[in-house]
Amino acid sequence: MAGVRVRLNIGGTRFETSEGTLTKYPESLFGALFSALHSPQRIAITDVDGSVFIDRDPRHLSSILKFLRTGRARLPLDAGEADDFIDELHYYRLHTQFLEAVKCDDDCGPGFHLGAFTRQEMMRLRVGGSCFAAFDLRGVDLHNMSFRGCDLSHAQLQNAKLAGVCFAQCNLAKANLQARRYPCCHVPPLLPLKS
Repeated sequence: MAGVRVRLNIGGTRFETSEGTLTKYPESLFGALFSALHSPQRIAITDVDGSVFIDRDPRHLSSILKFLRTGRARLPLDAGEADDFIDELHYYRLHTQFLEAVKCDDDCGPGFHLGAFTRQEMMRLRVGGSCFAAFDLRGVDLHNMSFRGCDLSHAQLQNAKLAGVCFAQCNLAKANLQARRYPCCHVPPLLPLKS
């Protein structure tokens, strides 16, 4: 069924892709939906033309389909658009896979280094995930944030404000921590902080 063409109607906007693209991650909403389409108890809502209808804002579906096709992960630059995009990733149950795609191996092969983030964006992203591998956090004010158990491998943290940051049980392999600043910090931030 991987090559079967699928028509989607997302909030009134039509998209066409392959079933293989949509089922790349079986645990996603698309994976579950298309498994259900082949079951005796068909649960999807379809249009007259056979398009699968999903009542969501269609603005970000092209980017989500591009991620499913290529594995490349990029957030919109605008903070509001990034918020909406992350909401859509959560709805489609693809947020974990998206953040995992950000990972960059030693050759920087499959993933993209994401652009620079603001403190507000990092706080928003921290709620949704624990993989920040290869993130560019140079100069970002991260003070008092908890990254407990997060993957920060290959992250760029040069000159980030890290006072009071909890890095307990983090993967900091190959993270760049040069020229760290710890103003008014009594406990080195790389040690687990007591809660």
